[in-house]
Amino acid sequence: MMNLPPFGIGTLHFGSSLNKKICKEIIFKAVDLGVNFFDTSPLYGNALSEEILGGIFSEIRQPVFIATKVGLQQAQRKDGQFGVEIIKLTEQNLRKSVENSLKKLKKETIDLLTLHAFDPHTPISETLDALIQLHQEGKIRYLGCSNYNPEQLKCLLKEIKKKSCSFFLTAQCHYNMIERRAGVSFIPFCEKNGLQIIINRALARGALSGQYVASAIYPEQSRAAKSWRIRKWLTFERISLIETLSRLSKKKNLSLTEIALIWLKKNHPKSVPLLGVRNAEQLNQCLNIKSDLLDETFFTEIEAIISKASHVYCSPPRYFEK
Repeated sequence: MMNLPPFGIGTLHFGSSLNKKICKEIIFKAVDLGVNFFDTSPLYGNALSEEILGGIFSEIRQPVFIATKVGLQQAQRKDGQFGVEIIKLTEQNLRKSVENSLKKLKKETIDLLTLHAFDPHTPISETLDALIQLHQEGKIRYLGCSNYNPEQLKCLLKEIKKKSCSFFLTAQCHYNMIERRAGVSFIPFCEKNGLQIIINRALARGALSGQYVASAIYPEQSRAAKSWRIRKWLTFERISLIETLSRLSKKKNLSLTEIALIWLKKNHPKSVPLLGVRNAEQLNQCLNIKSDLLDETFFTEIEAIISKASHVYCSPPRYFEK
């Protein structure tokens, strides 16, 4: 079994909006605070995240647990914007991706390899045979999936059971206090089947930091200032909801970030939220949560506010969702 810390570090922006100096500060601070789990992908940071992590890890004496992914690659859309497309999970593609990641990360074994998206074109049996071989060779320790819907995960688990693939242990999903689509059926299904849940977008792409206001003037270093997708997602209704939750959090002398993370750990105590922090100070804030300051009355008030905004229960449609 894996022994992950209560939180992990998401490295989506390592190498893109975060330079190596800042990445190093975040990693050293995380390890110093007992967070040794880092989640990356060949895609992240304009394809630089793995390489940056590998260089910094070589300077750290303490053991770190690294998760990387396979199954997606960058693709340019017809409108000129960049998106992603699914890579077939064939033996050749899996081996190539794993070996490239090991080289960049400067490791002999990937602690957790996550299937980044469901591949409808390659037989699951073929994919698992290749992964079992990589596991036997010592190139991957554990296996998980990300961006699967419940039906896709059921298909995967059915084949895993046939092959007695006991090293499949995790499922990663997009979930937070105001975006709860995964909580309807995906998370309950994972919990029922004993899978460790890893949560991305735990702070709703930075929105639950409370930095956005209805004036639609985005802080210069915020994600919304640089991403049209986030600006599109930040509707007036969502920002109004976030402002209401911010005012409520101030009554307890806590930040909205702290409230959002306390809510996650209260409702799913065994989950591992990934923190996509932009600096070491943000990491301090995220890990300094004081759940004992809140009672059930407070959480009831939160639910009453959120239940009035029914749209927040469905995260935006993505390529992997039906």
